[in-house]
Amino acid sequence: MKHCHNCDKPNRPEAKYCKWCGALLDDAPSAHGKTGGTDDFIGKDNILEDFGKKYVTACRLEEDFRNNNGEDSGSNLNCIITGDTGTGKAFLARKIAGLLYGCRLSDSPEATVKDASDWNEFNTRLDDNLAAIGRGVLVVTNCQKLVSPGERISQLDKLLSRMERGGGRLPIIILCGLETGSGEHERGFGEYVRANPDIRSKFGYRFRLLPFNDMQLTRLSVETICSAKYQHKYSISPDAEKKLRLVFKKLFRDRNTGENGVLALRLAQDAVRHAYARKSLRIEECDIEGEPFKAKSEEEIFAELESFVGLDEVKKEIRSIVDNIKRCRRDPGARQNRLSHYTFIGGPGTGKTTVARLFADILNSLEVLPGGQFIEVKRNDLVSQFVGETGKLTEQAVDKATGGVLFIDEAYSLRQDGEDRFGQEAVDTLVPLLENRRDKFVCIIAGYPKEMNSFLRSNTGLASRFSKTIVFKDFTAAQLKEIFLNLLKADGMELDGEAASRLGSVFEKIFLTKDDNFGNGRVVREFYKECCERQGQRVGGLSGDEYERQKDIMTWQDIAGDDAGSELDIDQALALLDGFVGMESVKEQIRTLAGEMQLMRRRIERGGKAAIRPVNIILTGNPGTGKTSVARVLGKVFKAIGICSEDKVVEKERTDIVGRYINEADKEMDKAVNEAMGGVLFIDEAYNLAQFNDMGHCSDAEGIKALDRLMTRMEDDRGKFVVICAGYKDRLEYMFKNANPGFSRRFTHRINIEDYNAEELTEIFRRMAGEAGLTLGTGTLERALQYFRRLVTEKTGRDFGNAGEARTLLETVNGTIDRRLRGKDYGTLPDKELFTILPEDIPFEEPEMPSEEECLGELDSLIGLDSVKEDIRMMLDELSQKKLAAEIEGKEFEKVELDHYLFIGNPGTGKTTVARLMGRILHSLGALARPDVLEVKRSDLVAGYSGQTAMKTREVVNKAMGGVLFIDEAYSLFHGPHDEFGLECVDELLKLLEDRRGEFVCIAAGYPREMQQLMESNSGLASRFRKTIVFKDYDARQLMEIFRMMCRKQDYTIEPEAERALTEKFAGIYGNRGPEFGNGRTVRDVFKAVKAAAFRRTRAEMSALTAKGAGKAEAYRMVKQRLIKKEDVI
Repeated sequence: MKHCHNCDKPNRPEAKYCKWCGALLDDAPSAHGKTGGTDDFIGKDNILEDFGKKYVTACRLEEDFRNNNGEDSGSNLNCIITGDTGTGKAFLARKIAGLLYGCRLSDSPEATVKDASDWNEFNTRLDDNLAAIGRGVLVVTNCQKLVSPGERISQLDKLLSRMERGGGRLPIIILCGLETGSGEHERGFGEYVRANPDIRSKFGYRFRLLPFNDMQLTRLSVETICSAKYQHKYSISPDAEKKLRLVFKKLFRDRNTGENGVLALRLAQDAVRHAYARKSLRIEECDIEGEPFKAKSEEEIFAELESFVGLDEVKKEIRSIVDNIKRCRRDPGARQNRLSHYTFIGGPGTGKTTVARLFADILNSLEVLPGGQFIEVKRNDLVSQFVGETGKLTEQAVDKATGGVLFIDEAYSLRQDGEDRFGQEAVDTLVPLLENRRDKFVCIIAGYPKEMNSFLRSNTGLASRFSKTIVFKDFTAAQLKEIFLNLLKADGMELDGEAASRLGSVFEKIFLTKDDNFGNGRVVREFYKECCERQGQRVGGLSGDEYERQKDIMTWQDIAGDDAGSELDIDQALALLDGFVGMESVKEQIRTLAGEMQLMRRRIERGGKAAIRPVNIILTGNPGTGKTSVARVLGKVFKAIGICSEDKVVEKERTDIVGRYINEADKEMDKAVNEAMGGVLFIDEAYNLAQFNDMGHCSDAEGIKALDRLMTRMEDDRGKFVVICAGYKDRLEYMFKNANPGFSRRFTHRINIEDYNAEELTEIFRRMAGEAGLTLGTGTLERALQYFRRLVTEKTGRDFGNAGEARTLLETVNGTIDRRLRGKDYGTLPDKELFTILPEDIPFEEPEMPSEEECLGELDSLIGLDSVKEDIRMMLDELSQKKLAAEIEGKEFEKVELDHYLFIGNPGTGKTTVARLMGRILHSLGALARPDVLEVKRSDLVAGYSGQTAMKTREVVNKAMGGVLFIDEAYSLFHGPHDEFGLECVDELLKLLEDRRGEFVCIAAGYPREMQQLMESNSGLASRFRKTIVFKDYDARQLMEIFRMMCRKQDYTIEPEAERALTEKFAGIYGNRGPEFGNGRTVRDVFKAVKAAAFRRTRAEMSALTAKGAGKAEAYRMVKQRLIKKEDVI
């Protein structure tokens, strides 16, 4: 009978495969047939075809050709051999050298071997050395050390050049090296060869040697013990061979077989040494070193599974699978009795590989898989870059796993894209094997959720072979903490009181800021390693009793590192907001956001389905409102509440991203995002990234590229960092309106910082003065408040600097103090005088206002307008009464709330004149900060493109702040239901009239019928303009009075007859007035015509006098130039 080395069960002598586990029996004839020179090959099945047939055949053909023709055929017998450490590269090179000598293709049975460490010296005299080898074989080992990562140039280039050039007789070249590199600083020679097709063309054959499995290592050790190396003296007992096999099985389970054949040879050597010490030529069980594999019972395996943190659903699934297997075994004929293949889906570090190993043990304990071996592979183990080789590698991996479990980690990488024909070959080879060898092995494919789902959808044949999917969920914060405590316990360490109380918050933050690639248990292990390093550094400097007390204690300082003393909790972080002057609405919004995050976290802790949503903010405000300072505090707040893992705020503007290099805006944005990862990316004046014109178009391709890249990263890396876009509110709104709609949707919160009021600016000034080491004298703060009140009421648009105004005042004050102290001896001045700001140092003078009498006198001088005069007198009386009451009660006087006005009247009725006068009157009453009247029309408020009108309207209103905004012909703002730009203007104006009531007065003027239509078009207008002043037409008497006033202003006199003629003229005009009647404008037209007639008359009279001999000066004096006569009127 023939015993299987895998399951140790008997088989018929002629059997090729074990009938129990399906493993290839070690002494079975090769599936490829008998090939000379390969009887001693162990674990080299994958090269039997290429070496045993192709290479050996090529050597014999070359031998025949030389014998018959006396020269070489030109056959390329050069070889590349790659594989992991100990896979037999040197053994195969010796076999090839012996074959070449046997075929008389080499003059020496031994090859000339040069290691990479000796290559530099050999390469210096390469031509001489190659000539010395002559018709022999050159073997270069450890070639991976002769190539550099990421470079095409290698130390082998000189040799490769000689091979390409030919000429003379060159030895046969065999290059050996590791298939893959050991790290970023060492590149595998196999990887180098795959990346350089030109080197492959110089070698006719390439042999890739695979790692040994436990059965092959056992056989290698046994044959070494019994080999000529020890003169065939030694033999091995069955028990010793069995123990040797179990030792290798244990080493494989523990993944300690990296040395491959070297390990087998060492165990063989140790066994012979121990037998020799016993003076025995038979290896017994006691001579075998190492711990043998001990199969675990089902109860032991499940106990180990239950000891894992979390994974409750996984444990339940595994038990369900086992129960089903047991149930089916009671009915051997049941279809369900067939083994399944499985998909393990979960993030990194969730235990997929560990559970897969235990699952293999469970199946082995149930005798479902007799071998129980666990073969772990990745793409690199299955996929080759050579046509036809991938199928072989894949089938060999399945062969190794037969009787056990084949675990393909990161299975989605097998087929990387639609063009990956080598990866597709692996999939195509695997699919039929999964079905044809079902019940012979179990395949588990594993990977990340998103990638695995996509991989299985694109390979339907593969998906149908995996009937069960087990999902490994991310660990919760509590489970991450438990993993950490288990690691601590395993090392015999414990936490001090502070560390124990605060450890949970560390893992809460880690959990809340996790992304799709969160490492779960790996993150904990890495973090634990860092903590241990800090703990070691801390106690390393201790000595004596203190060291003994602290060596097994981990403190909060060890856990938090540099942040141990600076870590802020949520309350401390929010308290930083209280340091800002004003901003009450901003503080409330941020506190609300913090509360929301805490609520979500509590729900998650209690098993809810809540999620911490990503946060991105649009932060608006005028210059000096503290946007950057608020963003910096937000960085600390966001770290404290778990939105960010760091409190860093990376500040950028357009010049940092766009324009630095041509066509690099997207890459620069990537750099900015990468720098901000885990924290906050603050982009000031974000609308400068890509500026949109009045039509909503942006011709800045680089700017658009930067915006698009930011939007993509905000989606791809959502939750990994926070974006804060800052700037003026209207300009940011316009950019978001015209940019990609998806960009705006990615911002979850909008925070606007209002301008500071006078009291807040005074407080900022006080703080700045204190920080500068200055004190405020008695009355100084009150005078500063007067200064800021005036400044605030007179501010216009964006010229107002907010906190910058307080800084400007402090700089100005330093100058006034210097002027006040100039001429004094600074050396003798007391500190108090040098560092005190007095009231007179504040550059504030009470503004000169016209008296009430002056204003009323000017009002009374206007012709007509009796109702207007009455309204203003009533306002004056109300204001005077409030002032008096405040003085008597000792209270601060408050301004009367001002109304907005409608001035309705025909052309020329004095609407503009009265509006200008109202600015001065309201200013004199203290109701307005300044007397200025800003006169505008439709063209000043309405733009020609959507989205621009509201911005334009806001800018006009900002300029009018503290004074009067006079909109003439206001009815032209809205032309009807199809006038979308006019409607946008009216809507924005309505909002501003209400939001800024009391800060300015708006007067809308126009003709009666048209204004009535405007008011009826929008019901909101009537509620904003609560006072209407009607300007009636001037009658004939008033028209004549206006004419007289015009004459007085220009020093004209009117003859009595001309006056009667004018009175009759104005009576006729008034009596026959129609829609075109212009009131005061008509009077101006008459006055203009009368002046022209008078000028023509006086010029004719001067010409007559000079014709009679009078001089020009005499004639000018004789003619009354500014006298209006009757004929001038007629």
